[in-house]
Amino acid sequence: MAIYTPPDIAGGLKDLWDYIRQDRPHRWPALGLAITVPGIILYGMAKSTAPEPEKRSIVYFESWPADRSEFDVRRDWLRRGIEQNEQNRRRRHAYGAIGNAIGQTYDPSVADREFDAARRVMEQALADLEAAEAAGRPLPPLPQAAGPRDVGEQPAPAK
Repeated sequence: MAIYTPPDIAGGLKDLWDYIRQDRPHRWPALGLAITVPGIILYGMAKSTAPEPEKRSIVYFESWPADRSEFDVRRDWLRRGIEQNEQNRRRRHAYGAIGNAIGQTYDPSVADREFDAARRVMEQALADLEAAEAAGRPLPPLPQAAGPRDVGEQPAPAK
């Protein structure tokens, strides 16, 4: 007994020939449609094969000039610090509004004092940096972050 027997297409061809020989008014349009629709589908499938992927390429770019001075680096740090301080202020006020909505007390004046103090420190550091660069002095030291007691907030009670 054979594992695989080839298909017998003679019956299908005989049925096709019998269909073509019969005199029906719509046989030719139906036959044309039966051949055209699968042909269009197969043509579309053949054309829609994925193109060969592009070869990988490495693109080099500079994010800052190679001759950037330490003053420029520090200036960028301080400017980003000022921007981040403002983002943190907005975020803290948004969370404070949520806290007020759920019944917790939030005092925006305390937060504003902290953020204003931090901004003044960074702006002073930026001014010191500009003055040092203009006078040809070395980089000034970075200021230390102020704690809550430095900006007027009351310390937490000891337990």
